[in-house]
Amino acid sequence: MRRFIVGITAAAALAALVLGAPLLPAVAEAGAGYKAKILCSSVFVSGREPARVLAEDLSADGYQMLALFGYDIDRAGRSVSASLPGLAAHRAVYREGLGCTLSHGRPMERAAAPPAPVVSV
Repeated sequence: MRRFIVGITAAAALAALVLGAPLLPAVAEAGAGYKAKILCSSVFVSGREPARVLAEDLSADGYQMLALFGYDIDRAGRSVSASLPGLAAHRAVYREGLGCTLSHGRPMERAAAPPAPVVSV
């Protein structure tokens, strides 16, 4: 009986791996982007400490997988990079008046805040 249970468990794990493998790049892209954006907004917009954000916001139920993603906070450049090595990497950049935006590989430093709306009386 034990041998049967081990066999069924192994077959289920193999099936999950084979069926889930094509989704891994998309999940890695979403996870890296999410971690970079949330950390950037929390640190540069809200002024929170990264350790608190990781403990309170990015480790709640359903977010445990984000612990696999590394991150780097560049305080001088006001950006956060997050990655799952070998699969995905994203960078979020803080811009005054606009908040944080994922760069998607494009330079973001030159963008300026939109002009204030014109109000006519």
